[in-house]
Formats: sequence, structure tokens, C-alpha cells
Amino acid sequence: MTTPDGLPARTTKSPVGWAVRQVRPTRAGLLVIYPLVPPPTNPDLPETAPLTTEPVVGFLASFPVSPGAPTILYQVNRVYNELFGADDWDEELGENG
Repeated sequence: MTTPDGLPARTTKSPVGWAVRQVRPTRAGLLVIYPLVPPPTNPDLPETAPLTTEPVVGFLASFPVSPGAPTILYQVNRVYNELFGADDWDEELGENG
């Protein structure tokens, strides 16, 4: 089995993002909004002190593949790139570059 770009597909038990976006109808984007509550501080481990004590709202937007839609380039900051790495993202997309 190969990806849409002809690369070998990985065996996984859960769908990968590019595959889900390929089969989702073009009019069915996905928006997920979720509250995040910081964990309590452990006084014995000062390095676990939360960055904030206030709840934080996270969000995720996923757009399906839409033939003819313009290509959009995204830019992430250095911290995101260090945490998740551009290579992982390229791999998920089936790109080799």
C-alpha cells in the first residue's frame, strides 16, 4: 500500500491526518475546541510548576482535501518546531523534503 504521493504507507492502528482529510467531504471541515486545566503543582517537584493557574482553551482546525483549492503555506515558531519537528509533519503528509 502506498500514500497518495506513491511513498510506502506506514502500518498503524489509527488513521493518520492526511488519510482522514482525503476521505472527508469537502464541505465538512473540523473544528475542535477544548478546555485545558493546568495540573496541580507538586511542592516536592518545583520544576512541575504550571505556567499558568488559569484554564486555557485549545483549538484544532482540520480542513479536508478540496480539489482546486489554493495551496497554503504555514509557518510555525521555533518552539513548535523543536517540540514536534518539521520532519514528523513532512512524514505524515507523505512528503520527503
